[in-house]
Amino acid sequence: GNCLDSLTCGVSTDAPRKLAVWIYIVVAIAIVGGMLLTVGTLFMFHRKARDEMRQQREQYWREQAALRQNILQMRETAQASLLSLPYNGQNQSGSGYNSPSRHSSMASGKDLGV
Repeated sequence: GNCLDSLTCGVSTDAPRKLAVWIYIVVAIAIVGGMLLTVGTLFMFHRKARDEMRQQREQYWREQAALRQNILQMRETAQASLLSLPYNGQNQSGSGYNSPSRHSSMASGKDLGV
């Protein structure tokens, strides 16, 4: 099965083949280049995804800061409106704990039977 055109036998098919050194160098460069290209491509895709996630986080933080500012502003507005009520925010009907009617009855001693 290994006969040449000159009717002689050629080198055995299972004999090791000697390759030139430059072939090994070219194959090594191709392998390293392919690895670097793969890593570079993955890095670029990952950087793009990271940038998108960073933008989403920054938008979330801005929204949360704005919401916090709105809540603080509403709190200050509510506090200011309560402080502007008569009796410093106490009920005007006299049923409050510090209402004038309660203090006047306690001061006169009516509740103690004196």
